[in-house]
This record gives sequence, structure tokens and C-alpha cells, in this order.
Amino acid sequence: MKTLEDEIDLYEKEQEQKEEQERKEDVITNSFRVILGTPEGKVVMKAIFDMCPLDVDDFSVNAKQMAYNCGRKAIGVELRNFLKMKFKNSVIQDIDNTEI
Repeated sequence: MKTLEDEIDLYEKEQEQKEEQERKEDVITNSFRVILGTPEGKVVMKAIFDMCPLDVDDFSVNAKQMAYNCGRKAIGVELRNFLKMKFKNSVIQDIDNTEI
């Protein structure tokens, strides 16, 4: 049976984990801000987006190939969603319009 002290400890631990996650997210956001502020950073992100295409059909008769394709797309989706949440849509457009 959980005591009040156990509940308080659990709450404090959850709060610490939440604060640590927010700190990490701030570090990542600031790092992206620096990287995307340079032409070279946009070229690198364009290359990553090209490796993780959103507009390619994932289907394959080979289950392993299909899983691989889905995994690549998932990375692209996650990166784009993170950038959309943290930055203006123009950042994604700038990356998409970058020539390699």
C-alpha cells in the first residue's frame, strides 16, 4: 500500500523528469536554431529530408523492405514535426527550397 510519502516522492520524481525533458528540448531547439541559421545547416537538413522522404510509397512485397521504408519516413516526419512546432513554417520551406 502506497503511503502519502510514496505519492509525494513519485510526484517529485515525475516533476524532475519533466524538467529534464524540457531542458533537453530547449538544448535541441537552440542547436537547431544555430544550425538552420547557416546555409550549410540548411543543406545538411535538406540532405536528411531527402534521405527520409515523405512522398514515397512505403509499400513493398518484401516485409523487411516495407518496414525499412516506414522507418525512414518516420524519421522525416518526426524531424519535420519538431521543426514545425519550434519554428515558423518558413524554416521548412527554406530547407525544401535549398539546392544541393
